[in-house]
Amino acid sequence: IAELAWNKLFLDSIPISTATSGIVTVLDQLGIYKDNINLKELITREESLNYSDEDIFEKARIRSVYMTNDPFNKEEWKLFDKSNWSRDLYKSTIRIDALLEMMRNNGLESFDNNLSYLNQCLLKSNPKYISISLGKIQLSLLLKNEYRKLMDWIEKTGLPFFIMLGVRRGVNKELKLAGDGLEDFSIEDLTNLLLKYKNINFNISLLDETREHECRVLSRKMPNMKLTGYWWFVNNKTQISDLLRKRFEMLGTKHLLFYSDSRVL
Repeated sequence: IAELAWNKLFLDSIPISTATSGIVTVLDQLGIYKDNINLKELITREESLNYSDEDIFEKARIRSVYMTNDPFNKEEWKLFDKSNWSRDLYKSTIRIDALLEMMRNNGLESFDNNLSYLNQCLLKSNPKYISISLGKIQLSLLLKNEYRKLMDWIEKTGLPFFIMLGVRRGVNKELKLAGDGLEDFSIEDLTNLLLKYKNINFNISLLDETREHECRVLSRKMPNMKLTGYWWFVNNKTQISDLLRKRFEMLGTKHLLFYSDSRVL
């Protein structure tokens, strides 16, 4: 599958999109890229470099990255049973999409049944924030009194709540995790959520740039909301340049500069 993807994106096509040109830039900086290189040769070249994580971070001029950690993906969560990685380089977060789906599909008692486990995960991973990706229906659920226990737990942690807004799951189910697309959301629901939980700091990232302006206006009015980064389909140079200027003009420094979830490669 990896070879098929490489051939399709880098050999059969010209790598000029932000996603593909970004990979070419990284590989070129490592000194292992050349035109029409096949995947096998690329891997051989990469393995010969013997770079450490610290070397890569230094070359990229970054101090650390924030992971996406799903406590309900047992295979992923095994990472926290290991000690052969740097917690200074790799900061943890807790992603609760799966928890919300369990509450929707299996009943609200799913939260009570998992509360002890969630608190153990907090202690084990020391996350920097709690995150979730939402479409219109999921956002509306967080306003319901039945989901108050979840929101109260988030508030009690004292961590920022990072909401990635505007995703529609499974637009193309054949692509599995990579098959999601855009979905509208209610600005009224977002406003009411901010007002209902004033003690939670909400970091909001949008999948649709056409909703940016109304969210910039909302952020000016809500002290517990910050627009954050450029998620997924807006993580492109021209969009970032345009949106960043508009945020500085309207919000000053009341926004977080960068975020992009590269969980699915």
